[in-house]
Amino acid sequence: MIVRCASCAKRYHIDEDVIGSKGRYVRCTSCGHVWKQDPPLPTKNSLVALGKVPMVIDEEKQTGRKKNSEGVFFNIAVSAFAASLFFLSAFMMRNKLVELFPSMVDLYALLEIPVVYSDKRVIEIKYFSTQINKNSNTILIVGDLFNSSRKKEALPPLLISFIKEEKGEKIVLRQVRYVPERQTLLPEETFHFEIPIQSPPQGFSYASISI
Repeated sequence: MIVRCASCAKRYHIDEDVIGSKGRYVRCTSCGHVWKQDPPLPTKNSLVALGKVPMVIDEEKQTGRKKNSEGVFFNIAVSAFAASLFFLSAFMMRNKLVELFPSMVDLYALLEIPVVYSDKRVIEIKYFSTQINKNSNTILIVGDLFNSSRKKEALPPLLISFIKEEKGEKIVLRQVRYVPERQTLLPEETFHFEIPIQSPPQGFSYASISI
């Protein structure tokens, strides 16, 4: 069959078996133009054969789309499998994860996933006092944290609350979250903290601290 390049009008003679029944991509060796050549329609007229000229079949174009689509589906499948494995592990090991990271209790509660854990505090507040410096309008929160367990434990953040008592009611005026400089405490080890707070709320009755 005779094919013609739509870009430079170069004509080629190529066997119909090479094109196949579904057509395929070909490239002009003269100008480099690539197009999909459809198989010839049945006709009673015979074509005048030209001298055979080298014709390049663009195999890369022909198979590139198939390879790209296969790669996309493979990446999606791998990502879905990895995500499923991650969530399954988080579900199966939820009790251990909560034991290591107590703050994850809130996450599992939000997802309505039950967990079994001990709420016993192993990090205790052994000492706590408030020192007021009226000249600099600063309050110094001083205290000690103690690890009562037999293993190394993570130091939790502290929540300092300024309370005002009025007509038998306790009103929280302000809360400050403090993250200790250290991350862990060894068994039966004590950590001393001093937290300066600038411009405390006016009219507070006392300050409390909790883990």
